[in-house]
Amino acid sequence: FNLSSNEYFKSINISKLDFNIVNFEFKKKKGDNLSPIGMMIKKLRGAMAKFIIEEKISNINTLKKFTNYGFTFHSFNKKGNSLLFTNE
Repeated sequence: FNLSSNEYFKSINISKLDFNIVNFEFKKKKGDNLSPIGMMIKKLRGAMAKFIIEEKISNINTLKKFTNYGFTFHSFNKKGNSLLFTNE
């Protein structure tokens, strides 16, 4: 699972990894639009890491149960192997 910032993750040579990486996005719903959440992203990454460790999560379907800070699973982007969580 990748909970790092985009800047940090760019330093990793993913071609040397022999497993799939699951990425996470957290966005706020504003009307019909989704917008970035700013500094709260650090809290959500930490909350997701805690959730993964405490629940001993090893598959994507279980990740969809995350509900901290009012964020819930919204969709999965197969192209980016990314889970999107939103807050209304």
